[in-house]
Amino acid sequence: MKEVAMLDRLVKEKQKLDYFLWLVQIQWKGSVKDYAMKLGVSEATFYRRIATLKQCGIPLYYDKVIGCYCLEHPIEEGFLFEDK
Repeated sequence: MKEVAMLDRLVKEKQKLDYFLWLVQIQWKGSVKDYAMKLGVSEATFYRRIATLKQCGIPLYYDKVIGCYCLEHPIEEGFLFEDK
């Protein structure tokens, strides 16, 4: 049962990550608080996830002029995960 719960948690985390990257792609505008609320996480968790994505090579930055997260350059489809 423990493995099932962990797998369920990982699936939910992947869904949140996919949703965040979709928000980035459509240039959804919002503050860190807005992004965190949209993803159902705390601001601290959101900042940790941004840091983790950057460490994984995702070229994210926050554009203060347009008010959204952006990619410095496009990432390849399936860069993080491939659905099986």
